[in-house]
Amino acid sequence: MRRLWGNLSKVSNSKKKINVLSLLDGERPFWKALSSGMDLVYLSILWLFCCVPVVTIGASTAALYDAVVHCCRRGEEGVLDRFFSTFRRELKRCILLWLPGIALIAVWCGSALFVLSTGDGAMPTLLLANLIVTGILLWGSLLWLFPSESRFTLSFGDCWRLALKLALSHFPATLLLLAVNAAAALACLTWLFPLLLLPGLCCFLNSLFIEKAFQPLIPSVDPT
Repeated sequence: MRRLWGNLSKVSNSKKKINVLSLLDGERPFWKALSSGMDLVYLSILWLFCCVPVVTIGASTAALYDAVVHCCRRGEEGVLDRFFSTFRRELKRCILLWLPGIALIAVWCGSALFVLSTGDGAMPTLLLANLIVTGILLWGSLLWLFPSESRFTLSFGDCWRLALKLALSHFPATLLLLAVNAAAALACLTWLFPLLLLPGLCCFLNSLFIEKAFQPLIPSVDPT
């Protein structure tokens, strides 16, 4: 009986070991999700650090999007290497793409300050409506611009035109992306600590809509 009990105990212990090892299996959904979450934290910090010079915001955003899609969504290895290789590759082009964006943002913000400082009346109402429309087009296009740059090989003009076309042709998605990113930006400005996760998380959420819009374009646009 003692021998039988000992054998049963060994079997029971071996089963417990197997169960513990299965729980620690890196291929389980929980550990994959945790790994992707940590990757989003790393990428958010890298994105923030690489945005400090301001003119590199475009390249940093393109690198963030590329790394999120390939590593966090598709499970490819080397998330940090992917970010930095894309950042170096796209740096010059994205600076040239981003400079007109900076100018447009400056004009739009100046117009917003002017409208907000103007009193009541029909003219300010018309200016406010125009400001909202142009703001949606500008900020919406920017949300599509650098993901397009990270995915396709296009001229500067074609890249801006594609971003504007996608923003308009997928207008409901553009509005949703604007709302999500505006809420994330407000949270980061209010508490700061969400900067450690929200840039990567917002990029992940953006990619759910952007990648779907990219699919019909892949046969007709030269992919990188």
